[in-house]
Amino acid sequence: MNNKELALLGLLTEGPKYGYQLENDIETRGMREWTEIGFSSIYYLLNKSEDRGWILSTLGETSKGPVRKLYALTQTGWSLLRTELLQRLAHPTPNSGELDLALAFMSILPPEQVTEALNEYQQSLEDGLKRVNQQWERSGRGHLPENVEILFAHSLHRIQSELDWVKTLLQTRKENKNGQN
Repeated sequence: MNNKELALLGLLTEGPKYGYQLENDIETRGMREWTEIGFSSIYYLLNKSEDRGWILSTLGETSKGPVRKLYALTQTGWSLLRTELLQRLAHPTPNSGELDLALAFMSILPPEQVTEALNEYQQSLEDGLKRVNQQWERSGRGHLPENVEILFAHSLHRIQSELDWVKTLLQTRKENKNGQN
């Protein structure tokens, strides 16, 4: 199960939902800050999860417009979700990826370009802090379910930690021969 599938199944633990409700939950909870689930992939993932027996869809009632599918977890989905959650809590995959690759090979770049790129990253992190704080406030900070509050707090802490790190890196580069790689 990938992280996108886990996110959707996790949202379905709250009860049966329509695809548009899942999209709304993802948006209002700021989940796009920490998971790569786009609007266009939601229905693809729902269909894939249903094919695997993790969820079941039923046709929802509608007064007008197209008939919509209501999605709910199956027992298989619940069981697999619990197993996957415990695995991720006990042994999370370290957050590596694009930045780590860039850091590993940044010595091939001109120092001034590295500094410029790191300054852009710093700005992006500062914008992210502001965006997550605003989203948390709009969502009802202090009045949300505990798990949602924890997710917002974790996102902010992670971004702040990364921001502190990049500021220190930029300062160190400045002090050491004006940012030589």
